[in-house]
Amino acid sequence: MLNKIGSAGRILSSFTELVLIDKDRCVRLRHKWSKCDECMSSCPAGAIKVGRAGGAVNIDWDKCNGCGICSNVCKTGVYTLKNFNDKGFIDRCREIVMDYGSLEVRCGIVSDEATSNSVTVECIGIINPAHILGVIASSSGSRVHFRYDTCSNCTSKFGEAIVQRSINITENILTALRLDGKAVITTGNFPSGAAVRVNKCGGKKKEAEKKEVLSRRELFGYFKKKTQLSVAKTIDVFLEAEKKPTARRIDYSGKLPVKRILMLAYMKKMGEISKDMLDTSDNALITGLEIDENKCDICGICYKFCPAGALTEYSISGESRAVKAGINFKPAYCVKCGLCVAACFQKAIKYADTVSMACFIGGHDLLLIRATPQK
Repeated sequence: MLNKIGSAGRILSSFTELVLIDKDRCVRLRHKWSKCDECMSSCPAGAIKVGRAGGAVNIDWDKCNGCGICSNVCKTGVYTLKNFNDKGFIDRCREIVMDYGSLEVRCGIVSDEATSNSVTVECIGIINPAHILGVIASSSGSRVHFRYDTCSNCTSKFGEAIVQRSINITENILTALRLDGKAVITTGNFPSGAAVRVNKCGGKKKEAEKKEVLSRRELFGYFKKKTQLSVAKTIDVFLEAEKKPTARRIDYSGKLPVKRILMLAYMKKMGEISKDMLDTSDNALITGLEIDENKCDICGICYKFCPAGALTEYSISGESRAVKAGINFKPAYCVKCGLCVAACFQKAIKYADTVSMACFIGGHDLLLIRATPQK
């Protein structure tokens, strides 16, 4: 009986846990010298506490409001919202852009009625550059408006500032791709305008402000579908809640975050790859790296702790085994988490102010340093 009560308690508590946590990706837990506090400083509820190396990520679920900001600001993908799917969100937005030529992404507290070309999210601060690039990748001249209410009066008070940062990064990337006019991106606490559906013939017509009236059959079908989805999600939660967590050490293998995978995929879809250099000095997610060959002893700390697999060992074939000969860097995988800079004993690593777009989008490796052959 006590076991059943315990299981019930775990299941009920899982309903309040809105975020999945992958501590293996956390740079603060991977190395004691990491100073990353993005999630903690950006959480509007002050619900996140992250320990030091080998520790844990803890969320106070009584404080957490489910805004999703943590899943956006974490560069390495520690946090995943249970009720939000990045690819699903992008696909839904793209359909609207294809139909109307415009999109309004609005926060959950906007009071007036949603229009036909709008999508509602819990907080506008969930929007990442990968989402914006995904929405505009297959269209040209589309209008995307991010609408919020008065963020300072909301429990998710940082939404406006964070979505603006995502827009700035996106515009930086579009400039490097020579696609400045790809889309018109705006933000504000005002509506984007009337929804206008694009006809197959190329013309446009205004959407009726009233929602379509469902027939009795359609209404019951709608509720049946919603019920089935709800039951499926509930079963998933029950199964997940019954998985007993086991204490283990951090897995130090590099894993590329989902948002970076999506961002790279959509950048490749935007036409011919530019040969220009991207100015990364003010870009929070993209950078080049430089290694001072007079300081680096190729100890391997940087690539052993890299959470995204951007740094790897360069080796050559020896007489009996592979010999460590240098360090490779893949700019496409670097999320600018700062761990390699912080962890380097010799202080030999620093960010570069530019990166080749052809190298970045093409996913090429750069040999940053090569061992000097012993005489």
